[in-house]
Amino acid sequence: MIVGNGSNNGLKDLVGNRADIASLGAEFEDVGAKIKKDVPDFDPSQYKVFKIGESPANIIVHPDNPVAKLTGDQIKGLITGAVANWKDVGGADAPVVVVAGPSGSAAPAWWSNRPC
Repeated sequence: MIVGNGSNNGLKDLVGNRADIASLGAEFEDVGAKIKKDVPDFDPSQYKVFKIGESPANIIVHPDNPVAKLTGDQIKGLITGAVANWKDVGGADAPVVVVAGPSGSAAPAWWSNRPC
């Protein structure tokens, strides 16, 4: 059975012996560091990681959004929550609503740890 439940939850299931294999949408080290807070005895050196490629990261804004261009740092701020209002990146005075995967998704951590 294959269940999509986010990178963090997938690795937690693997560590908790509820899964035989996990697929991560972020770097193993990033996800491992995050779940170590909840699973203190997690030892990353015990796991075999097979990197099979890179996932593209596409940022898409609604057609009604007047923002014409975003820098890497602005995108990082939007995804991580550091930018909470569109006016801070040249848009309307409106809250930012980010849809970046299911609960447990590693997307915010992935962006937090990347230089832009």
